[in-house]
Amino acid sequence: MTCRRVPAAEAASIGLVNKVVADEELMDSATSLAEEIIKKSPIAIQMIKVAMNREIGGSDLAYWKGTDLSSRGYEDFQEGVKAFFAGKAPQFKGR
Repeated sequence: MTCRRVPAAEAASIGLVNKVVADEELMDSATSLAEEIIKKSPIAIQMIKVAMNREIGGSDLAYWKGTDLSSRGYEDFQEGVKAFFAGKAPQFKGR
């Protein structure tokens, strides 16, 4: 709210950013993070995005609509549980 510029090290220490990397490592680091995220359930990622958007100013209705979905009814939820107990990587389909 102060519009003060926050140095990278400080931003990392207060949790404003996930990681600080050198300029030449930026694209590789971002790609690696994206590859990690896309392995997760698309439905769970959608719910997290809705919740985070609400925290940064989204409306309560958008939050409710986005998170009122019971994840247990989705194939991805069942796949995640099954894979966890089998010790395998889940194969999420976004359903």
